[in-house]
Amino acid sequence: MREEKQGLQVYLGVLLARQSRFAPAANAVQLPAGACRDVADLLAYLGLSPTLIGMVVVNGQRAGLDTPLPEEGQVYLFPCLAGG
Repeated sequence: MREEKQGLQVYLGVLLARQSRFAPAANAVQLPAGACRDVADLLAYLGLSPTLIGMVVVNGQRAGLDTPLPEEGQVYLFPCLAGG
C-alpha cells in the first residue's frame, strides 16, 4: 500500500494573508506535494511580492528565495516589520 504525501502547509500572517490571492479566506494554505519548486515559486503561486517578505522558515530552518521546497512539511512566511 502506497502512502500519499501530505503536501506543504503554508502559514501566512494576517498582513500577508490579506494580500495573497487566497485573501481573506485563510491564514494557512495547503499545497499538494510538488506544487512549487522553491520559495520564489511559492510566492508567485500565492501572488505575493518578495519585497513583502521579511523572513521565511521551512521545516524549522530559515530559508531564502532559492531554497528548494520539500514535498511535505511546513512553511512560515513573515512580513517585513518596521517601527521602533
